[in-house]
Amino acid sequence: RRTHLEAIIGTTTLALGAGLMSNTAGRAGAESAPDKDKIDALSNEAVEAFQKGDYEKVMRNCKMLVEQRPAMVFAWSLLGTAELILGSKDLTMNGGLNEQQEALLRD
Repeated sequence: RRTHLEAIIGTTTLALGAGLMSNTAGRAGAESAPDKDKIDALSNEAVEAFQKGDYEKVMRNCKMLVEQRPAMVFAWSLLGTAELILGSKDLTMNGGLNEQQEALLRD
């Protein structure tokens, strides 16, 4: 059986491969060629980093993307997925939730 995390990673990877998360999403109006090139480069690097499992780089690139293009769904999706993956790894490596985290979930 696949875990929820594995399902999210698989779905995101499929969407990236199918081109469903276009790096042009969220662009408002015309932009200069250097801006477009910078956004495209950051987007492509984020996708490559995701596919290689470098989720810290995914987060860095996506944070820059959402600062420049807040409506860019592609960047928000990758950012959230990377945060979920890293958070899950942190929980696993540190033995799960602490008492304070469990209390927050109960509330």
